Amino acid sequence: MDNGQILETAKTKKAKGMDLNDKENELYNNYINTLKIYPNTYKNDAYGLLSELYDELQNFDPEQTDKENQISIYFKIDSAINDVIFFAKTTELKPEKVNEIIRIGKFLNQIKVNLNKVNEADINEPKDAFNFGLDGNDTPKKFIEHAELIEAKILKGIEAAEPVEVAQSKELTKDELFKERNNLIREVKIEDVYNFFSVLINKPNRKGECYLSENKLLIFIKSTFIDKEPIQQTFDVGFSRDKKDVRSVFKKFQDYCYGLEYNKKNVKEKYFDIMYNAFKGFNKNTDFNKWHETNNKLPILKSPKGK
Repeated sequence: MDNGQILETAKTKKAKGMDLNDKENELYNNYINTLKIYPNTYKNDAYGLLSELYDELQNFDPEQTDKENQISIYFKIDSAINDVIFFAKTTELKPEKVNEIIRIGKFLNQIKVNLNKVNEADINEPKDAFNFGLDGNDTPKKFIEHAELIEAKILKGIEAAEPVEVAQSKELTKDELFKERNNLIREVKIEDVYNFFSVLINKPNRKGECYLSENKLLIFIKSTFIDKEPIQQTFDVGFSRDKKDVRSVFKKFQDYCYGLEYNKKNVKEKYFDIMYNAFKGFNKNTDFNKWHETNNKLPILKSPKGK
C-alpha cells in the first residue's frame, strides 16, 4: 500500500473515530498541516462547497464539539449533499467527478452517522430529506441518473463506481455523438469512426457472439475521440483466436487514417494506444510487437470520407 492509499485509509478511519497507527497518523498530520499552509481554493458551486466542507471536517471529532455545533454541522452536511445531488441533476459531469462526489459524500455521511450516535439518534432529519423530485422538464434523464447513482452510493455506503460503470449508466445515442467534433483525429468525422468500428457490434465471432454492445461502442468513441479521456472497458466475448481479429480492426484503422496524419513519427504508438487504453485484454509489449500481423476476418471500410 503506497502513501496515498495509507492517507485515504487514515481519512476514513478518522471520520469513523477510529485510532490511527503511527504511519497513518504521520501522513494524516502532514496532510492537515499542508492544508493550513496552502489552503485550497474552491469553485463557487455545489461541488466546490462540498469539497470545502470535506476539507474543514477532516479532523472533526463529534465528542469534542458542543451540542449546538454538532447540530449545525449535521444540517450543513445534509444541505451540502442535497445541493450537490441537485447539481448533478442539472450539470453534465465526467465520471471522475461523479466518483469524487460519491467519495466525499460517503465521508460526510459517515460524520452524520457518528453525530447521531453521539446524540443517541436525537437529531431528527426533516421528513423530505433526500427527496430530490423535479418540477419541470428541463433536466436531461442522464444527469438525473448521475444524481441517483450518487445518492444511492452515499446512503448505502458502498464503494464508488468505476468510471465505466457511470458511463454505462448514461444513455448515449449515435445522433448525439455525430454532432460532436473528433478531437483526437480532427480530419475524420465521428460518424466515420462509428461506421468503421461498427463491425465490432455487427459481425459475430466464431461462436456467433458480437464483440461489443452498441452502448460500449458509443462509450469508446465518446471517451476516446471526443473527450480524449479513454474509459477502459471489456469486450463482450472472451479472447482466443479472436484476439488477432480484433487487433486487426484497430491496426487497419491506423491504415485508414494514415494519410490524414500530419506528423507520422509516432503513428503506430498513437493507434495502438487507441485500442490498448480503451479495452482490456491486450498486452502492452506482446500485442504492440504483433501490431503488423493482421487478417481479414472482420471486414472494414477502405478509406475515410474526411470532414
